Amino acid sequence: MKKKLFSLSVMLLLGIGVTQAQVVKVYETDNATGTTTLVKTYTNSDVDKYKVTFEKKPVLAGQFSVSATKKVQFTKGNLYWNGSEFKLEAKQYDYPTTRDNASHIGHLSWTTAVDFQSGATGYMPYDTDFLNSTCYSGDKFFCCEDYPMTVEGESGLYALSHSEWEYLIKKRTNCGSLYKFAYVCGVASLVIAPDGYTGTVSGGYSASEWAIAESEGLVCLPAAGWYSYSEKSVRQYGVQGYYWSSTMGTSYSSSYNLIFQSNYISPNGSMVRDHALSIRLVKTVSE
Repeated sequence: MKKKLFSLSVMLLLGIGVTQAQVVKVYETDNATGTTTLVKTYTNSDVDKYKVTFEKKPVLAGQFSVSATKKVQFTKGNLYWNGSEFKLEAKQYDYPTTRDNASHIGHLSWTTAVDFQSGATGYMPYDTDFLNSTCYSGDKFFCCEDYPMTVEGESGLYALSHSEWEYLIKKRTNCGSLYKFAYVCGVASLVIAPDGYTGTVSGGYSASEWAIAESEGLVCLPAAGWYSYSEKSVRQYGVQGYYWSSTMGTSYSSSYNLIFQSNYISPNGSMVRDHALSIRLVKTVSE
């Protein structure tokens, strides 16, 4: 399968403008072979004449091993509920700091696919009064790989399992140099580099630096905190990040999650499911 990718100057990405010496190039990459072909070159006059605009696709270009035989691509931002459907945040580091806005709920509870598909009040991941029903062996997460979602026109999206988060963080080749707690445009985040990245993951990125890093396939998971069901508030945002896995924990009332802060990163966190955490969806790279 082929996918179009855009190579833009940093100045254009930031909306500052394009000088006469700069161009916009459109490439097409074969996901199976990794071969990249130049499709079109737009000059400064083309941009003015044709009003060329660029919209970030739901799935980013970087490829990440989550097992010895499987690679995924991350979506462009965290999953959220806008009151009528699921959407993706416009920027990788965007997230809401409250759950009071019914049209922007970015902290979601862990519910089963069966409960989610029932549509029953109290069992939706965005419900304020979420009912933490007991899960049993074989129950599936509402957006696991067996029950993928379609969001913003992109199908086949799902949350990583516990073992996949663990492989990504702990078992990839050179894994220790491929992630770091960092500040992206001032937002506390976990930055993860794709397979084969030869650069250095920085502890901080300005807007122009992140534009380059993102074009190189780096992913940013903001430290969006977690929503306490009992206190009805988002806690630890800007300090800690909690991202659901699709795997039930050792207790049938909890599930595994990725957890990180400035001095600690682990894919082995466990949280009671009525609390609400962040979700970043991925898509399997087609062979």
